[in-house]
Amino acid sequence: QWPMDPFFLPEGATLLATGDRVENQAYRVGDRTWGIQWHFEIDRPEIEMWVGSFEQADGGLESTWGKAGATIRAEADRFQATHETKGREVFTRFARLTASA
Repeated sequence: QWPMDPFFLPEGATLLATGDRVENQAYRVGDRTWGIQWHFEIDRPEIEMWVGSFEQADGGLESTWGKAGATIRAEADRFQATHETKGREVFTRFARLTASA
């Protein structure tokens, strides 16, 4: 997800998660339709690739993401293990749900 890519909730949606810069982060419509605005699959090397590419881009990282690369790297160091654990759980549960459909 990019901070500049907000979206509006579809009619009848239930908001499930919010963020600081982009309010709508996840939603559900009924029992089987979910919309998610973040990357469960991202690992630390991919974060580094994204940060590095935006640091090189015109306008830099702070103008796009609102944070310096050092801040994002520190957050990744702090939260990455938990993020990956939760991401695996979401993918596992989604796979079970679709297999039972």
